[in-house]
Amino acid sequence: MKEMIPLSLRQRKAFVWWARREYEDYAAIICDGAIRSGKTLAMGMGFFFWAMACFSDRQFALCGRSVGALRRNLLETVLPQLRKLGFACEEKRSEKLLIVRRRGRENRFYLFGGANEASAALIQGMTLAGVLFDEAALMPRSFVEQASARCSVEGSRLWFSCNPEGPNHWFYREWVCRAEEKRALYLHFTMADNPSLSARVRARYESMYSGIFYRRFVLGEWTAAQGLPRDAGEQRGGGRTAGDGGSSEEAEARNLPELQGLPAGDGELRMGERRERTRRAAQGERSRDGRDAILCDVCGGGARRNADRVRGDKNDELERSGRTVKRRKKEQTGGAAAAVQVRERGGHPFAALRGYMPLGGADAALYRSVREAVPIVDAAIGKLVRLSGGFRVLCEDERAQEELGEFLRTVNVGHAQVGFNAFLDKYLDSLLTNGRAVGEIVPDAEGREIAAVLCHRVEQLALREGETALDVRFCGYDAAGRLRELPRQELVLFTPLLPESENPYGVSLLRSMPFMAELLSRIYYAVGQNWERCGNVRFAVVYKPQGEEPDGALARERAELLAQEWSGAMQETRGGSVRDFVSVGDVSIRAIGADNVMPDCEVPVRQILEQLVAKTGLPPFLLGLSWSSTERMSSQQADMLTSEITALRRTLTPMVERVCRLWLRLHGYGCRFAVEWDDINLQDLVEEAKAELYREQARRLRLENDEREEQT
Repeated sequence: MKEMIPLSLRQRKAFVWWARREYEDYAAIICDGAIRSGKTLAMGMGFFFWAMACFSDRQFALCGRSVGALRRNLLETVLPQLRKLGFACEEKRSEKLLIVRRRGRENRFYLFGGANEASAALIQGMTLAGVLFDEAALMPRSFVEQASARCSVEGSRLWFSCNPEGPNHWFYREWVCRAEEKRALYLHFTMADNPSLSARVRARYESMYSGIFYRRFVLGEWTAAQGLPRDAGEQRGGGRTAGDGGSSEEAEARNLPELQGLPAGDGELRMGERRERTRRAAQGERSRDGRDAILCDVCGGGARRNADRVRGDKNDELERSGRTVKRRKKEQTGGAAAAVQVRERGGHPFAALRGYMPLGGADAALYRSVREAVPIVDAAIGKLVRLSGGFRVLCEDERAQEELGEFLRTVNVGHAQVGFNAFLDKYLDSLLTNGRAVGEIVPDAEGREIAAVLCHRVEQLALREGETALDVRFCGYDAAGRLRELPRQELVLFTPLLPESENPYGVSLLRSMPFMAELLSRIYYAVGQNWERCGNVRFAVVYKPQGEEPDGALARERAELLAQEWSGAMQETRGGSVRDFVSVGDVSIRAIGADNVMPDCEVPVRQILEQLVAKTGLPPFLLGLSWSSTERMSSQQADMLTSEITALRRTLTPMVERVCRLWLRLHGYGCRFAVEWDDINLQDLVEEAKAELYREQARRLRLENDEREEQT
């Protein structure tokens, strides 16, 4: 009999619960508790035994924080035990697939990493018979719910294992607290449930942690640092009481990281200053010595939200009044750019389910692919950007105009570029490609100067819509990858292109092009395949025996000899030399496919290109297409193109005015200003010169006629 690792009673229950009659109508199991309590092993073994006993030829999902962590934490422990018990396990690492076979049954187990909100798209569309979530509390809710929704096979079940987090964690509220309502078996593990841990090791773990970490890691409780955590002695019954010479408030205050730097006099705590520090930490203010208040672990999320709200109100007042808000002096040097609000992050495919409207996503990637696949489309957008030209700002105050012009010429726009025109080119390129553009005004650390103007990818931002069209807020990703409302909405630049009632946030110039671009790509791909065959000819060599029917072995020998000689001749040809091929008998040689005629693609290609060019509004010859005998642009075409460029400028003007208005207010200028774009002249200069000559000649003739009439 195969040697099996020892299991505790609670591990055995997690192992075989699915086979007991009292749990036959349960749809899930939840195992949480202390670290090193044996949850992972029991859940992993039970999941594979249940899957192989109840199903065959089905798909399952193994989910962890990442695929690498899943392999380290689960598979490296469970798979050796399964192989000892007669399971055949084949892992295909490149496909993130594990195939398990036992007693004539085979099932497929796919590996997924639930690192962020975008991970839900990886598992969408699958049909599963069961899912195992290892460390479920570390995964985003959208991923867990999407994976759970995939289990539509009759008899499917969910398996959850995790270490506890805070009591406000979504998994604790939705699953642990509602386990009975969701028909889920809940098992709480402690270190005593792991027979592989000795008493000495357990004692070492118990002495390593204190406070909230002791309650989470050792006791396995869902707890948070609400107020102040108790010390390790108090957790185990040895804490001080009021009668021991200190109040509970005083004992709790000693554990605050924010308060550890204050000196104590005569053995007593300076509670006045410490209480002041506690109040400042709760209100989101900075401590007197310049250190940031500890908000996350000490005061909870509510204090952080209150602090963000207070700072956001002050920043809104700065924009409305035009006056600089005086900030507290920092120890580091001033003038450095503040942290950028919009962070690099992929689009959230399920953001709309929570009231968010992603601005990028699949459409943005599709439009970029169209530009990469069709050079004419890419060239058209580049020409529209260049034809839009530059601008200048005219102010009533000459000094303000001079300083503002210097700012526009030297402002930092990121990616080692300076000048507002460089920002405007990127902004307009994004506007045409995606149907919307996103930028940001970055003030310096003191709020007295605009440090940079940045253009961001549309995928980095999302909109949170309210009940009305006026209640729209911009949201970005924080350092943990979660969507959060940006604290300074007034610094976000957003411009839609051609907004519609159904698409109020703009539509791309390339909206109707993907289908035509795909057809064009197929035609060019087929042409390339045909030319490749023409340059790499394949031959058919046919040998027909003459006279009487020869012996089969002799015919086979002659055919092999002919094949060998023909192959040698072709190899010599590829090497650059010429070798004759001599054969005896009736041997015919022909090129494969020589009778086929390549179809004419000129007409369909031109029809497709006409559709694409018409969408850009540019004359064909500007894109290198010669479809007519004349290569000049008529005055009507020039007027139409001028109107298109004027419309683009009209779309960009409000964004330019916002940047200029904020700069003027920050520098104390209240003068009026106007944005004036460079003149557009698309007429043929030669034709204009001829027309001017003809007008002057006609004028001279009229004057001569008038003189002759007066003389007569």
